[in-house]
Amino acid sequence: MQAVSELYDLGKPIDISKLVSSIDYFKNVRGAELAQATFDGFGFQVFPNGLLRVVYLDHEDPSACLPKVVAKIAQALVDMGKALGLGLDASAVLATHTKEEANAKHYSSLPAVKKGGVSYRLFPHIHLASLELKGAFATKRLMELVGSELGRCAVEQARPQSLDELLTALKKFFSEMKLGELECEKTKKGLFVARVYGCAYTACPQIGEPYCHLEKELLRSAVIHFMGAFNITVQETKCWGLGDTYCEFEASMLAK
Repeated sequence: MQAVSELYDLGKPIDISKLVSSIDYFKNVRGAELAQATFDGFGFQVFPNGLLRVVYLDHEDPSACLPKVVAKIAQALVDMGKALGLGLDASAVLATHTKEEANAKHYSSLPAVKKGGVSYRLFPHIHLASLELKGAFATKRLMELVGSELGRCAVEQARPQSLDELLTALKKFFSEMKLGELECEKTKKGLFVARVYGCAYTACPQIGEPYCHLEKELLRSAVIHFMGAFNITVQETKCWGLGDTYCEFEASMLAK
């Protein structure tokens, strides 16, 4: 499966902390040893081993963005060379351009950028291998079935008596299962917005759609079992698969 994102090789390891502290448009990625920069329609993700990923935001057409991307890479290389004391040749870096592949083999070649339990690096391998073997629909259903069972278990273990207690229990459950750092905020129109930092799919290629079917269904299943109602919907609005550096879910009740 072809990914949306693209890679360039800077050819030298990058000190992420120094990069972020030296160049103001580069920011830390919460939950991962990465730096990110966001521009008009696209963004960069810089890995410690010197890989630079280009992601496309707001459904931008990569071909339409190419002149802007090339110009911004050239400028970033100048800035990084000065800030980090590196000799970065723009022509050489641009010549390393490759399109990413959304498969387990390509994912294995990417450097680890966070510490985690068995779920980190394992979940993406299972997901991407399933995409290759079974296709998108079967992969989505597999992850949803696992997530549904986990959501039920989370509620049965915690037995929350209020929405606040449910959200606290889910935060603890995500932490214990090494699914990432969960933050939840109740909303007036819906139930809550949940954000996950350092999730299992951290640093996965951008594929133009969300990865986190398991996490989305886990949240939905937990609310269903807590409320005893099935008119619950959870939408993933941000994800590494969409070019973001954290995941966001919006939970709400559908009108009966």
